[in-house]
Amino acid sequence: MQRWPAFGLQVCSRFLGKDANYPEEVRTQHGTPGGIVDLVASVVMKDGTTQRLLLEVKVDAPIGAREPVAGASGPGDETSARTPDLTTQVDNYLSFARSQKGCPHRVGLLTRYPVSLSASWSGPEWAEAMQWSAVYDILGSPDLDADLQSMDPLERGTLEFLAGQLRAFLKEMDMVLDPVASSLVEGTLQRSRLVKLFAHAVHLVPNRMQEHGIQKSYGPGADTDSFTIEWRDRKGRDLAGLTYSDEEGEIALYLKRPRFASPELLRGLRRHVLLKDLSDLDSGKFWNCAYIPLFRLDETFFSLRADQQLEKLVDRTVELLKAVLVQAEDPGY
Repeated sequence: MQRWPAFGLQVCSRFLGKDANYPEEVRTQHGTPGGIVDLVASVVMKDGTTQRLLLEVKVDAPIGAREPVAGASGPGDETSARTPDLTTQVDNYLSFARSQKGCPHRVGLLTRYPVSLSASWSGPEWAEAMQWSAVYDILGSPDLDADLQSMDPLERGTLEFLAGQLRAFLKEMDMVLDPVASSLVEGTLQRSRLVKLFAHAVHLVPNRMQEHGIQKSYGPGADTDSFTIEWRDRKGRDLAGLTYSDEEGEIALYLKRPRFASPELLRGLRRHVLLKDLSDLDSGKFWNCAYIPLFRLDETFFSLRADQQLEKLVDRTVELLKAVLVQAEDPGY
């Protein structure tokens, strides 16, 4: 990041926002009172000030349980090994960041899949969570390629080699989002790409609906011709799920609470802008759950980049789940 400022700028901008300029200094395995941080970058902002990014880097390991430091508190997320006497690495880094005066310290998280964000992380010291697939995309971006072409040939060759090695590693480790193609409906290996989108969406939907207390419940689970993810509410009650099946060739939301399958609620949903043209809104199409098609997997979807496909999947799900909760007027929310 420090040797290749253009790359460092793009990464730091993802965590600190568009006002990040470039990383002035980068250290790894840096000891702090909150624990040993995988990467610390001192980032010059466009206004000339400096912010310090504390980045916890994960591949498959969970967010580790740790002895709390002063001020570290709050619930952990489902990926941590928290016990009543322990906190998480992220909570401890945030506690350290909050204790610092002068140069602002911000905490970020780099993981294979999105994680459910803990309420205890909220505040100005929390930066952002990013996935390794975004690093892969940054390394292959036209902006970085143009930057390489302006370099001394020896330096360009070195950085091209290192970037190529990291991209190959991320690809080999299945840490890249590949766009789903039309051959999906023919039952090919494209299915694994859609499963990966579902594995991201199962966390991203609750993160977008924190005011409703929605949590991951299940998934992604798969059988021979379909797969699903599910969510529950803050009281632990089954709420809804998302499914794909080869037979239907579409992504659909299914509502697991019986009251959501009432004819009155479904009639109200038909007026929603995303559903007004549907003729097959069915109260018993999926294991006796109300079944709401979100969109068909057609060339419009297949022509999108992987991040755009994920964005469409999450946006549609969040919008319709919110519409269901409003329509149902559930006193639990």
